Amino acid sequence: MHPNTYSVAVLVLSVLTPGSYSALAKVDFTNEVRPILSEYCFHCHGPDKSTRKAKLRLDLSEGALSDLGGYTALVPGKPEDSELVFRLHSDDMEE
Repeated sequence: MHPNTYSVAVLVLSVLTPGSYSALAKVDFTNEVRPILSEYCFHCHGPDKSTRKAKLRLDLSEGALSDLGGYTALVPGKPEDSELVFRLHSDDMEE
């Protein structure tokens, strides 16, 4: 797992599973999650079409929630069904 992947995974999980983290302060996506995605994910999955990989845009909710051929990057409230969470935990560098 990439050294900063843990931070991304925790933030993504806290956004996807609000009931599980209700004891924690509410996560502000714009101020807390989006900057991390911007720094670590948007290079390959952001607005620049020329560098985008796998036709996946994480900077837009439409991209993060769209059908990617039988799976979606994010499934709100169901991290176990979210491809992004699966890939963050994978030991396979290709994932």
